Amino acid sequence: MSDVLYYQNYAPAADVSTLAICMIYWLLLRSTYTIKQTNLTILKTATVLVSAAAVSNIFYHQFMEGLSYNNIVFVYLLGDILYLSLALTYIVFCLYVRNLVSMDKKHRKYLDFTLWPAFVIYTYLQICSPFTKFGFHIDENLHIHQNFYYDPFQFIYFYYSVVIICLFSRYKKRFINKMYLCIRNVMIVSFVVMALQSYFHQTSYLCITFTFPIMAVLFLFHYNSYTMTAGHWIFTHLTPTFRILKTNRFPFSAFIWKASILPKCSHFQKNFISSTRNFSGIPAASACRTKNW
Repeated sequence: MSDVLYYQNYAPAADVSTLAICMIYWLLLRSTYTIKQTNLTILKTATVLVSAAAVSNIFYHQFMEGLSYNNIVFVYLLGDILYLSLALTYIVFCLYVRNLVSMDKKHRKYLDFTLWPAFVIYTYLQICSPFTKFGFHIDENLHIHQNFYYDPFQFIYFYYSVVIICLFSRYKKRFINKMYLCIRNVMIVSFVVMALQSYFHQTSYLCITFTFPIMAVLFLFHYNSYTMTAGHWIFTHLTPTFRILKTNRFPFSAFIWKASILPKCSHFQKNFISSTRNFSGIPAASACRTKNW
């Protein structure tokens, strides 16, 4: 499959891999984390958007190979779905971080004002590109015009990247340092891959770069462990986390609330609290004082 090249030297293997990864995410989320929470819904929405972008990217290049006056509309439509889905994925990720750090109402409004007007402007530029000639467009002779350095998606990608960097910088202290460094490094990998493919005028790895942050937060904040026989949680696997919290003097109750990793189950709470008694300096009772319990 990777030997077949399309417009912009596109190879569909990366997008097929993206679809497979998103399906695996869905299976993992349904199997290992069954409590309905806002952050989990946001994460699932991100996987749907990335999947839609990957499918659109595949068919977009299929239509580009047989470009004619009859399928120009489909080319524009699939291109719009592709880039708008990816832009929305970035917005969804920002909303995930907003909920994760328990941002107050005032700053939530500031973030919404930062995200949505920019998306409206980008949507206008993306949909109207055939008329404004800004970005991708096809002329009356079926000649393709696209500037990789002055493309609307490049601007919105850079803009939302800056927003996410500012979010993590502003609320850095609300993350455990190892988690913060992990997410930061994953984002750097995504930026580097995007920059390299833009430099080589490629779009094959466009969608798969958006799965990297999802993978990071899925593993860091929505991970649990089961015993093979009984199928219940292994509380001893949380021991390293307790040690980190004790060493860094991190507010334990805030971690439980903000990271949203614990189900609302009385049996789980009882076992979880009893498992924390082995660690002096971490009051087990404080874990039950949050409004989520």
